[in-house]
Amino acid sequence: MFDKNDLLNNGYVKIPQLSIKREDKIYFYNNIVNNISKTYTENNLFHREYYHKYKIDELLKPFLFDIATKDLNIVIKNSNDIYMITRVVDETNSIESYRGHFDSHIFTLVTPVHLPLSSDPDNSGQLILFPKIRKEPVNEFNNIIGKFKFKFYASKEGEASLSLNYSKPNYFDFQDSCPLLFLGRQSFHYNKPFKSIDGAKRMTMLTHFFDPSPRFGFGAINRFIRGR
Repeated sequence: MFDKNDLLNNGYVKIPQLSIKREDKIYFYNNIVNNISKTYTENNLFHREYYHKYKIDELLKPFLFDIATKDLNIVIKNSNDIYMITRVVDETNSIESYRGHFDSHIFTLVTPVHLPLSSDPDNSGQLILFPKIRKEPVNEFNNIIGKFKFKFYASKEGEASLSLNYSKPNYFDFQDSCPLLFLGRQSFHYNKPFKSIDGAKRMTMLTHFFDPSPRFGFGAINRFIRGR
């Protein structure tokens, strides 16, 4: 599906085989916008349809499991630990921009569904990714300390500071409709704000694979607090 060395060395890789077809984009967008009002929804029917229809469960998940256990030497307690979040944002939701964070799962797949035309090309909701800015946490305590350390950069000014003091980020606008897979626990990331020409909402599907601390880790506590 892709060269695992690209993912391990660069921290991210594009997977064009998982791009959503035009007719499916229309189907997913219309159904989710008309039936779901929240910014984030967990494991909804349409996200699950994408996951199975595009054979992510059959092709990508086993491959990632092998990478996690054999290349990253991480103990995965549940090979079916998949966390699906559909993100729907409109231009008035300004708090969704520059919310820098690491993910709790080892891998994150970002799949674009609908990207509105933007009146400001520099602010079209791009993903800002600092790949492999930290090493894979060796335990949950190490993970939490790293998360708190980088929380100081969870702002527009923080992104500029990271760019100056660590490394230049990668920007992904997803105009090629190609899904992006990255190392979620090692890569700090944000989204830029966006200005829609026609008022349409921006929709992406975030598929997360394997939380090493699924019950008592920082991510599990955070999801409980947020009611997910």
